[in-house]
Amino acid sequence: MNENPDRRERRVDGERRKEPTRIFSRYALFGGRRRIVRRDGDRERHVLVDNYGLRLFVALLLLLMLSTLDAYLTLALLKAHRAEEMNPVMALYLKRGSVIFVLEKLLFTSIAVFILAALNRFVFANISLALAIAVYLAVVFYELGVLNFFLR
Repeated sequence: MNENPDRRERRVDGERRKEPTRIFSRYALFGGRRRIVRRDGDRERHVLVDNYGLRLFVALLLLLMLSTLDAYLTLALLKAHRAEEMNPVMALYLKRGSVIFVLEKLLFTSIAVFILAALNRFVFANISLALAIAVYLAVVFYELGVLNFFLR
């Protein structure tokens, strides 16, 4: 079969997709270019993108902010009105002190944000992100209502 000379192999080092991107490459450090899955064959595989949109950034930032606000309101309720932490895991960290409680809460939320960002192309991750934001909004509004009740 004669190959068209204009369509010759232009790669210098062969197949670049055989190995993952190095952790300290310019793409990993300064952002890549992949925003969508381009190949039909890749759509059936678990492909991660490395360039995220503004909508995802805002949603993840909102989740982090709601988590931080929840931690602050929880500590305010505990200090002022003898409230209890409903989450048994976080209650254990609360017994170790306020700083440990806040750091662990933000650590857990940050891990979740990282996972949700990496898996943002999957429906399950998008549903989980929306659900997490809805739950945090409900918790924050509940805590604000309780604080408002006690401050009357």
